[in-house]
Amino acid sequence: KFRRLLGTDTLIDSIFPNKQHSNINMFRSNIATVLLQTLFVCFCTDAEPVTCPVNKSAGELPLTCPTASECCRSRHWGVNICAEDSKCNVCAECCHDIYSNATMCSACVAKSCAPGSFGDPGCRNNASMSHTTCCEGGRPLAPATDKPNCLLIGDSVTNGMFSLVAAHMASACKVQHIESVDAFNEHECFWSTSTSATDGKPIQWDVIHYNEGLHSLWPRVNTTAELAQYAEQLGNFTNALLATGAKLIYATMTPFMPEKYQNPPYAQDDVERKNALAVKTVQALGVTKINDLYSVVTSKCGMVYRNCTICDDESAYHPQGECGYHYNTQGWELLANATAKYLFAALDL
Repeated sequence: KFRRLLGTDTLIDSIFPNKQHSNINMFRSNIATVLLQTLFVCFCTDAEPVTCPVNKSAGELPLTCPTASECCRSRHWGVNICAEDSKCNVCAECCHDIYSNATMCSACVAKSCAPGSFGDPGCRNNASMSHTTCCEGGRPLAPATDKPNCLLIGDSVTNGMFSLVAAHMASACKVQHIESVDAFNEHECFWSTSTSATDGKPIQWDVIHYNEGLHSLWPRVNTTAELAQYAEQLGNFTNALLATGAKLIYATMTPFMPEKYQNPPYAQDDVERKNALAVKTVQALGVTKINDLYSVVTSKCGMVYRNCTICDDESAYHPQGECGYHYNTQGWELLANATAKYLFAALDL
């Protein structure tokens, strides 16, 4: 009856006149089911956002998912790390660095992860037929109503300088941030991450500063097809950000010098190659503001270096030099100052 009411049988019969095909009735039912699901999401879904249960004893913040979504629990950005051991994607304190093997990750999880912290609370989009990812929830702070709202999207370097950027910009805009893996995951979940976790409603961002950072560095040896996919995913995410109406600033990923002396010659310029491709990709789409954080660091430390006064000491992972992914207080301040300068300019301040 529903199929006759929706008219899907008539449409399918006009496309496939051979009504004796063995799968035609199943196809009719599937098409009708999809259409009914779509109509349900559009017209019958409760218009109220969904408040999710969280483990307050583990320090989890309140979370409200956007309308037409449901609550879920999953690790969101650990997919590249210790992927062969499912327990390694459950606890933020474990398995962050690429040098940990599965056994080390499991031991860390067993020792360090509080009961109930196995999986972050998140949101799943019920309005999408193709995207079923459990996404990180919205930003923890309500958006500002008396000044602009600014968003930083990027890797652990973005995360490291975030609090300093927010402090520098306190009088000019309210700064929040998203730490993620790569443009595909960022694009897949932006419907959720760009909202406010306090009420599930979208935030109107005035300026978005984003980059494809060190979390998207792997695989280090890239084929032509992989680089093309990298550019395509970054382009798709850039178009999604452009659609918000926010002013965009793209930031290059910061150096990772150990690849210069640990990798074979053909795999020593992954950061530089991806930076060049990323800048070319976003500029072709109309993003003109480029915060070259790579050059901010190399102007201080040199084009090739192993030790530098702004680096955190990560020599435990590469004994030939202290400098790796992250920075000390001086380094974070250097990067934060460069980023704040671009945010101020975008706000015409």
